[in-house]
Parts: sequence; C-alpha cells; structure tokens
Amino acid sequence: MAATISHDFAEVNGIRMHYAHAGNGKLMLFAHGFPEYWACWKGLLPEFAKDFHAVAPDMRGYNLTSRPQEVDAYKIGTLVDDLGALARHLGHEKFTLVAIPVLSGALLRITPSTSTSKLSGTLPVHTESP
Repeated sequence: MAATISHDFAEVNGIRMHYAHAGNGKLMLFAHGFPEYWACWKGLLPEFAKDFHAVAPDMRGYNLTSRPQEVDAYKIGTLVDDLGALARHLGHEKFTLVAIPVLSGALLRITPSTSTSKLSGTLPVHTESP
C-alpha cells in the first residue's frame, strides 16, 4: 500500500513554509526549481517514504509558502538556510537532498562547508512541471 502524503506548515527562517510529507526515518528533502512547487515530487514521495521521511516543501515564494517582497530574501544562501531550518524543525540535523541538477549543484558550490556538512547526500533529478 502506498504511503499517504500529508501536508503541514512550519515557521522557519522568518517564513511560513508549506510542506508535503510521507514516511518515517532519516530525512530526505525534495527541493523544486522554477516554476514548480512541491507537487513535482508527488510521484516519488510514496516510493521514498518506504525508507525515509520524504518531505517536499514549497520553496519560499512558491504556492502555499510565504512570499517575501524583498529581492534579497531569495538569495541562494537564504534558500539553503530555509532547508536547514525545516530539517531542524522536523528534528533532523542531517538530510539527503533531492533536487533538480542546477539547484543541487548550486547548493554544493555556493554554500559554506558548514551548511553542506548537514547533507547526508544529494541526488540530482530531472523532473517535469505538474
């Protein structure tokens, strides 16, 4: 039987973040790119929920998550901080990141080593918009 996808909100890094999630265990975060939202991962969440707590947030500015007006609120470092804050909210210090190749590559190249040390691993994935 496929895992049921639930929806919740977290107050993290100064925003209200919506996320869809399923399963239990080690954390696996699914980060979407432009112009997508959490639903681009809806087919994968139940599958990964067999072994992980699979979580797909709406990144800041998308769908049901807060939309700060300031352009500076969307810098890559802030987006990384959002993911780390969501992980901590969910009770995890480390997580595996599943993201589109551009985003996962940017996170690994741009973020300070203290941020990337929280990653258990990365899995770049090509998706289609819902």
